[in-house]
Amino acid sequence: LFLLFAINKLPLDQEKRGIIALITVHELLTSQFSFQVNASIAAIIVLTFIQIESRNEFWASVLIAVGTLTKLYGIVGIAFIVFSKKKIRFVGFLVMSLMIFTCLPMIFFGVTYINQSYLDWWHVLVEKNLENTLSTYQDISVMGMIRRLTHYPQLSNWPIIVPGLIILGLPFLRKKEFYSLDFRLLTLASILLFTVLFSSGSESPTYIIAFLGVAIWWVTERRPLTMFDWGMLIFALVLTSFSPSDLFPAWLRKNYVQPYALKALPCFVIWCYISYHLIFTRFNNTLVAKKASSNP
Repeated sequence: LFLLFAINKLPLDQEKRGIIALITVHELLTSQFSFQVNASIAAIIVLTFIQIESRNEFWASVLIAVGTLTKLYGIVGIAFIVFSKKKIRFVGFLVMSLMIFTCLPMIFFGVTYINQSYLDWWHVLVEKNLENTLSTYQDISVMGMIRRLTHYPQLSNWPIIVPGLIILGLPFLRKKEFYSLDFRLLTLASILLFTVLFSSGSESPTYIIAFLGVAIWWVTERRPLTMFDWGMLIFALVLTSFSPSDLFPAWLRKNYVQPYALKALPCFVIWCYISYHLIFTRFNNTLVAKKASSNP
């Protein structure tokens, strides 16, 4: 319900919001059957974007703090600061929110216990990163896919994450394109995909976050749709969304999809496609055109 609430808040017409819900519904089931909080994290990231769109930096900062302290993926909402008109105010609210929500449990459980809990959390995250690279059910990421396809489990994350961060960040240099809603929505889709694709902690139920990015890309993709567009959506539905379920042949899943982390492949291809457009495509800057006409 929380995810559906977030989807309904997107600045899109009702038909497009309905399509997003339909595209993500099977991936949502995969997450829910595992009793995981990923659908709520996806909702928090989307609602952070929406609050920035609404010029409500306070609630955006609260959502980032709650999302980060629930599951670290929520921290990616900070990227939307580039779309904020009041960046300093946003940073101030964010620092305040993080401090409040970090200290809030201390009221109920004491300072010593909560500090130790945070330290334990950090140590577990560090140790879990190594364990993830050796697991068949974790590290369903770009790094995991490369490690398994090359049979080189010792491959470090950073040679892959750093180029990914550069590609993710390049569109933020195109400030003139910020006026385009399609550009901003594609940026949201890119961040949702990146969050999962470049995390060694990614597992099958985590992909509700990434697949929401796929759905947002699909409804914002320029019409008419090409065969390539349709092919990528079908590829993602079959290999990413359906592969963990009984809709997909079990022997393919056990012998190819799981051992080589191929669930990540369609989402990675779509992320690369989105990134190309965010870096090179000229979007319809209606607001810029209006300003130019009023100021000859």
